[in-house]
Amino acid sequence: MKFKILVALFSSVLMAYELITPIPKVNIYNKQIAKLGKRLFYDPVISKSNKISCASCHIKSEYFTNHLKTAIGINGYVFSRNTMSLVNEKYKYFYEWDGRYKTLEECVGAALKDQHETNILPKELVIKLQNTKYKHMFEKVFKDGLNEKNLILAFSEYIKSIITPNSPFDKFLTGDKNAISKKAKKGYELFISKGCVACHNGMLLGANVVAKFGFMKSADSKDKGRFLITNNPKDLYYFKVPSLRNVAKTYPYMHDGRIKSLKEAVKFMLRYQLYKIYTEEEVDCIVEFLKTLTGEINEE
Repeated sequence: MKFKILVALFSSVLMAYELITPIPKVNIYNKQIAKLGKRLFYDPVISKSNKISCASCHIKSEYFTNHLKTAIGINGYVFSRNTMSLVNEKYKYFYEWDGRYKTLEECVGAALKDQHETNILPKELVIKLQNTKYKHMFEKVFKDGLNEKNLILAFSEYIKSIITPNSPFDKFLTGDKNAISKKAKKGYELFISKGCVACHNGMLLGANVVAKFGFMKSADSKDKGRFLITNNPKDLYYFKVPSLRNVAKTYPYMHDGRIKSLKEAVKFMLRYQLYKIYTEEEVDCIVEFLKTLTGEINEE
């Protein structure tokens, strides 16, 4: 059984290695709609209390996440999961830690409805905005003006405008062999040889599959992951594999924010996900590689 797992892992590594690609420098989206969405994103009028906006948790300087262990909502409500970054969302296949939403629009609509986030239904927010400057703004951008569908589209289009191209690693991928250090190159080789790339691959180095948290060794998670959505025992402790893009800027780590430093996160993954023996030097090299994944924030 273990042999089959190792063969499958090795095959995945070979395929994944070929799938790592740069973030595109050119981002195509509707600029008018995105500008409208950006105004809403930063405006606390979108919450029932008029005190919280999307930017309250998704902070640009922190790569559209925050450095809290888990998210804090309305009236100090403490969520059980870490806030995921909103960068490069347009390239993802599903959303949230348990992958419950198939589209960004579905995810945005759910966030608006959540009683601990903005705590206002999209249809209620439409009514609220009818007596504000936004009514005219929506009429300028959308033929059918301000409605629930267009409201969600505006938020989503702005989020789609947020990408992080031009990282040192992307420059390396496109031919600049001096874009990253020798230590980072060694880290990249270890990232592949240790098997990290089996799950963290593709353009985003992750964000395209779910995997069991504590695959090789129990990681003591109180959160049951996708099982809470599907009620299928096979989904117990399965979570979305996060993107490693900008990972040096988006601490703390894991779905429950249990780990503060990138170095400790690497050790944790090698131990619990891959069951690998490692040296401090190897970990330092992998961390150096991960730092090269920090891109430039481009947004509307």
